[in-house]
Amino acid sequence: MSPESSRSQFYDRWLARRIPRARSVVLDQRRVFIFPSRTGLFFLLVLAVMLIAAINYQNNMAFALVFFLFSLFVVVILHTYSNLSGLRIEALRGNATFAGEIAEFDIQIERTNTRNYHSIALGWPGQPFAVTSLIDKPSSVVKLFHASTLRGWLQPARLSVATVYPLGLLRAWTWIDLDIDAVVYPRPLESARPLNGGDGNGNSERLIKHGSEEFHDFRPYRRGDNLRHVMWRSYAKGQPLQSKQFAELLTQTHWLDYDAVEGNRERRLSVLCFWVLELQKRNEQFGVKLPGQKLAPGSGEEYAQRALRMLALFESDKSINSARAKRRG
Repeated sequence: MSPESSRSQFYDRWLARRIPRARSVVLDQRRVFIFPSRTGLFFLLVLAVMLIAAINYQNNMAFALVFFLFSLFVVVILHTYSNLSGLRIEALRGNATFAGEIAEFDIQIERTNTRNYHSIALGWPGQPFAVTSLIDKPSSVVKLFHASTLRGWLQPARLSVATVYPLGLLRAWTWIDLDIDAVVYPRPLESARPLNGGDGNGNSERLIKHGSEEFHDFRPYRRGDNLRHVMWRSYAKGQPLQSKQFAELLTQTHWLDYDAVEGNRERRLSVLCFWVLELQKRNEQFGVKLPGQKLAPGSGEEYAQRALRMLALFESDKSINSARAKRRG
């Protein structure tokens, strides 16, 4: 194990103890870190040079200017820290997406006091940051985005919350582990329909409206059946007494069967994902069959979301889309 990896793991463990995973976090002295920015370091270097020059020339005006600017730097420390302290960061929701697309997360930033907050930057490492301010309003919902690659659960790494307000001389920041995730569906893959209108064994499932004039099947005679529908000819030949059954086919239930698709696991799930979306558009009834799992037939947008979630989480422990796991390597 390299020294860099050891330091990274030590830092992660220290952060986990200091700022544990939570749905909502209030920033206080324990959770906010502050350090001079690059501009601030250059500012201190210039002050040091000015102080040396003042000592060398014994110039009182130079001394006054150095001490005034250093006092300003000290005051900025308090204002920069106060621009994060007292904020509550809460995870609201992660919106589902498809593999390879951008997942959207809703994060609420709320103040716990009456102060105004300026230029707060939020974001995950390697992802776009959003900047917001709380001026004369108690809270704000920030939309953050995170790229996805694999289906399953998308669990972002620690969220960075930072500010350099007011002068950019110091940077106050924190790393919070929000309890938030999003479901990533398989990437839809257009392919031939992996079904034949049956239940996976060639048997069709139909919703029947009885009482129509279209012949459907024979069934054993029941007392009260219309005598015109009785099969007298077959009864005369010694066969059991039967009645004709008339019905109208209303809908046909299709089964999306994992075993009916060729290819590896991810390709099969991608094809099934495409047909879930396609059958939803057509408003057709369908069911989903996966190894060891079965979703009863249904239709509509809510049912399609259940089917997509089922596909996304199928053996998801083997294909988890976790930025946190990648960081720990």
